[in-house]
Amino acid sequence: MSLLSLILVLAVALSACGGKNNNGNAASPSASPSESSAAPSESSAPSDSPSAADDNAEVTFVFYNTEDEIKALRDNTDPGANKTPLVIYDQLKKNYPNYKINYQNWGWAEDLDSKQRAAILSGNVPDIVRGETFIPAYASEGILEPLPDDIVQMVNPNYLIKDNDGKPVAVAAEGTIFLLFYNKELLRKSGIDPETVKLDTWDDWKKVSDAITAAGKGKFFGGGVPSHPHFGGSLRFTSIVRSIGQDFGGGDKVTIDTPANIQALQFLRDMDKNLPKGVGNNPDEGPICCTLFEKEKSLAFVINGTWAARGAIANGIDLGIAPLPVGPNGKPSNTRVGFVYSAVPKASKNKEAAFNVLRTMLSKEVQSIMASQYSVAVANQEVQNDAANVYKDYPWMQEIMKLLQTNEFQPLPVFNKNNAQIWDIINSKVIARTTISNDPIDKIVKEAQVEADSALK
Repeated sequence: MSLLSLILVLAVALSACGGKNNNGNAASPSASPSESSAAPSESSAPSDSPSAADDNAEVTFVFYNTEDEIKALRDNTDPGANKTPLVIYDQLKKNYPNYKINYQNWGWAEDLDSKQRAAILSGNVPDIVRGETFIPAYASEGILEPLPDDIVQMVNPNYLIKDNDGKPVAVAAEGTIFLLFYNKELLRKSGIDPETVKLDTWDDWKKVSDAITAAGKGKFFGGGVPSHPHFGGSLRFTSIVRSIGQDFGGGDKVTIDTPANIQALQFLRDMDKNLPKGVGNNPDEGPICCTLFEKEKSLAFVINGTWAARGAIANGIDLGIAPLPVGPNGKPSNTRVGFVYSAVPKASKNKEAAFNVLRTMLSKEVQSIMASQYSVAVANQEVQNDAANVYKDYPWMQEIMKLLQTNEFQPLPVFNKNNAQIWDIINSKVIARTTISNDPIDKIVKEAQVEADSALK
């Protein structure tokens, strides 16, 4: 996903093999985030000692940046640039100077998933697989090595993914939830007081957004719910629809054709009128989050992760931040976003070097820099517990840390069979179709339900 293009994606290519299919319960966090630390895993991994790996290990990382791109970040003068890949790169050089590392870029989202799976099927098994929405499916398939206990104990349980046996097998170095960001100046131009504006419900938000679009007369817009035909759309829409108690199922069931989904999809369609035509359902997320909102300052509202605040402020926006509005008779809801999970396949022949990479990413040294300089919501428990100090320049992040430490947030559901195909149906033939076409919404959900049920059989 382009909005996450500076978030680290990392994998290591080496040896061989595949995995079995199991049920899809891996999407749940390991434990209640209110616990001071995660329960120890019954890991079958090698020694937890960081020194157990060969100091001269030869590893190939499928990074989200090539080595040249990582080094170029050092000279990047964009004030909104996220240089966390460089921070991790430098720390790995310091901790393991003799590692022979070859960095390569395998892309993101569906491209990354397909390339990692192709590598596994070909016998070129990565030592570390990476990804956001599809890693729970890897966990469900039983192909991931349980994490060593020291890694599990190091992080907030919200940042872990379990396999079907209840063992943590994947971990994210950072992650957040969605918020509603708005440009106060555009509200003022539209005759709305940004200091007293009410944005608690869908109706509240729609009234304000409609008024801004009307006042803008084609020069600026209120903004709505993105309907990108990929996980950029489903992540945001799921956060919205969950507020009225709806989800898309998971495991052996997919739920598309429901009254609540129809209601939420109608809201999605109505709000799309407050975006320039074709922007909300554009495969590229950049025009909304970066061009219109941050640079041109012609979009009043955007749903995004906490990283959006840094870019907006760097571009001189008088920024307002609110929780996501809730639907009729609903309650606050959200979805994990930006949780880029790392995991070591069971077939890896270089497990300890791979786990040392994870230890470096999750270390207090690296995570403190990521948090204090780039305002990302990091996983390390020690850093989270010191949020008032670490995030002293980012007050909104202190609130996010409280939420992550006291609430359990879910990723998107995982389906037992044809998970990627079912999500493609939801993304393209439900969410995006709702704004691309004028087809009746009840027809959209009925047809998609039939297709998804067939894929799940």
